[in-house]
Amino acid sequence: MLHPIREHLGIARRGFHAFRHGLGTELMRVSTNPRVVQEQLGHADLRMLQRYAHVIPNDQRTAVERATEIFLRRTRKVSRCK
Repeated sequence: MLHPIREHLGIARRGFHAFRHGLGTELMRVSTNPRVVQEQLGHADLRMLQRYAHVIPNDQRTAVERATEIFLRRTRKVSRCK
């Protein structure tokens, strides 16, 4: 069923697990909660995500930038309360 769609879109032939790896990676990209991804992929153990979700270098930078923004916002709120 997927073969005609894949061919029409010009997507290279891949096995089913390539879709799972891609889904795992994209879910990790949009969700900050690994347990959500674990449930979506049907994994009993979080360690299985290490096989399916691949780290994308640009995502590491984005994660650090977001964490820094949150930290700075909280620091400003605390300093205003004093």
